[in-house]
Amino acid sequence: MLQFAQSLQPVSQALDRLFLLIIFGFPIVLLLAGLGGLFLADRALRPINSIIQTAEAISPDDLSRRIDYQGVKDEVGRLAMTLDKMFDRIELAFEHERRFIADALSRRRTPAEYETTLLDLEKETDRLIHLTNVLLFLARLEQEELEGKGTLF
Repeated sequence: MLQFAQSLQPVSQALDRLFLLIIFGFPIVLLLAGLGGLFLADRALRPINSIIQTAEAISPDDLSRRIDYQGVKDEVGRLAMTLDKMFDRIELAFEHERRFIADALSRRRTPAEYETTLLDLEKETDRLIHLTNVLLFLARLEQEELEGKGTLF
């Protein structure tokens, strides 16, 4: 029966180096992963912030502004296009309302006719306000859902 003996010192030294590499390398890898995640999150949310800023800038006095998203046609792109279409419909409704008011004021009517017209106008305005609030709520809800997932793609 033959027996051979070999020193375990090289294995021990390799394990010591591996331990040091793990101890010092793990925080560096963790830091790089965190910075990469922040970079990617900022890059992914930048189009959403642009959409929000443009949507907030649109007012009843100037309904002509649009988001005009030029990026990838993903969920963010579809949201931007949907909001632009919604703004088109709102602008058209406001223009219709302005013409309606101009027509209503262009000829003499009885007080009862004016009252009926104003009541109809109030109902339509309330309906448009409600529709706009619901659409803005849905857009914000979708944004919160996307932010909660931490990814957009």
